[in-house]
Amino acid sequence: MVAYISNVAVLITSAVTIAFLVIDRKILYLFKSKNATSPLTAITFKKYSRLINWRLRRMAGRGFLFTTELNYWYLDQYKFNLVQRKRRQRMLVLLPIVVIVMAGVYYFMK
Repeated sequence: MVAYISNVAVLITSAVTIAFLVIDRKILYLFKSKNATSPLTAITFKKYSRLINWRLRRMAGRGFLFTTELNYWYLDQYKFNLVQRKRRQRMLVLLPIVVIVMAGVYYFMK
């Protein structure tokens, strides 16, 4: 029973993570399609939900989304590319570690 609950928790967590990734990609696509990459071309998000506003603030905390004095948002493409590059570098470091740990777990579970 505990294993079942654990599996359900993993599935729910994965589903929520995927949903957030989809929302983030849609937000970034909106910025790119509207060419909102400077304070002069910034866009507003007044009609969107609290979830969208929360995701915007989270992305702003990462340092590639910015807001103007009038609550308009824009994407700094250069900083976004830097954040993406750092994320890829972390994955390249962490992926072999995860593979080695999983192989060790598999070996010792035999």
